Amino acid sequence: MALREERHLRRDDLVLGTGDKTTHIDLYDIDDALSTVIFYHGNITFAAFYHNFLEELASRGHRVLAPDRAGMGRSSGKRGSFTVEDLWNQANGTMDLIADRYEPPYLVIGHSVGGTLAFEHFLSDPRLSACVAGNIRHPSSEAKGIRDRIELALFKLSARLTPWVQVDTLGVVESEMESMSEADRICMRRVMAEDGSQHRAKEFTMGSLAAYVKFRAQEDHGRIDRPLLLLIGDLDSEQELWMAREAAAEIEGPVTLEIVPGGGHFLLETDYERSAEIVDEWLHAKGVVEG
Repeated sequence: MALREERHLRRDDLVLGTGDKTTHIDLYDIDDALSTVIFYHGNITFAAFYHNFLEELASRGHRVLAPDRAGMGRSSGKRGSFTVEDLWNQANGTMDLIADRYEPPYLVIGHSVGGTLAFEHFLSDPRLSACVAGNIRHPSSEAKGIRDRIELALFKLSARLTPWVQVDTLGVVESEMESMSEADRICMRRVMAEDGSQHRAKEFTMGSLAAYVKFRAQEDHGRIDRPLLLLIGDLDSEQELWMAREAAAEIEGPVTLEIVPGGGHFLLETDYERSAEIVDEWLHAKGVVEG
């Protein structure tokens, strides 16, 4: 177990110009940081929703910059509306910012669809020394069988023909709450009611949802040369365990799969101390950070 030091945490807000939009970034800053982390939040939510996990990670020596995606949180743009260009502008802009301000190593962590963004960013930018994600895009987990392939093809076609159509994403989540673990239901109630709902995006355009699919690195998704941690709870109601297992088995390179007993989809928040400890110890074990 890595030894913990008492560290003084400083919270700040940064505003970064990314393309034709401005990105709001939550900064969790500390002196003598072991690493600097970019954190990508999940859909519907926003960066500050994960403050427990991010503060805990910072207390263990990792400076964190958590951007709100375009059209979400306190970043500019119409609520729930963004393009794949917005996603890349934000990823590259945030990466350039930390490379200009701070010493390496640099890491990327993502939750839910933010995990997909984190993995693609990790593949595309060799300045990132490691990646932690709950779910990633990998050939083994994209479309299984004819039915899945047809559904994916229809979604892409609909997004191309009617990119302006609004999807009540929050309503879909509400309808699925009964099938969630109790811990995930508690977190979703926070999303829907009490935790900064003015920064929450309830609806997304079809074009925006398709942007997640189009946000794809050109590099080989089946081979990596830097450490990847797949962190998932065994009660995750949104991510199938078999997907994580197959991705971990089929990717060549330093991949670690950590399945947390009793953890749900919102593992990073509901079990933030345990999650931060797992990430920190893994980074030390892999030699990504020292001290």
